Amino acid sequence: MANPKGNPENLNKKGRFQNLTTSEKQAIASRGGKKGQETHREKRKLKESLEIALDIMTKRKLAEARKKGDKDEAELLEESGILTTEMIKIALQGEKEDTRLKAMNDISNRIEGKPVDKQQITSHNINEEIPTKESLKKLEDLLKD
Repeated sequence: MANPKGNPENLNKKGRFQNLTTSEKQAIASRGGKKGQETHREKRKLKESLEIALDIMTKRKLAEARKKGDKDEAELLEESGILTTEMIKIALQGEKEDTRLKAMNDISNRIEGKPVDKQQITSHNINEEIPTKESLKKLEDLLKD
């Protein structure tokens, strides 16, 4: 739909590309493609770095929980990863009521399979992808308390 306040002469033009030669258009498209590849590589590198950092953090938290003898937290970390564990902690022990309610709402939406924001961070923990009945039961018990 065209802008009603716009210039109708612009509708049939291809913008600044109209007066360019084929080789100039190809050069611009080539630069755009190369920049897109570079951006894709940077995003992939960031994602891989975040996955590594989350894995390291999960292993450290797991070691701490085992050292303390906290079997429940250790089992939750093993099954769900650090993101899920921290989300549950926020839901249960968050400083503000609004923060706790948002975390609880997010957890329940994920359990029910409701869509979440596209900006969600997903884990590649094999156990997290297929939750067990026991882990879901423990989560429900934690949320009830």
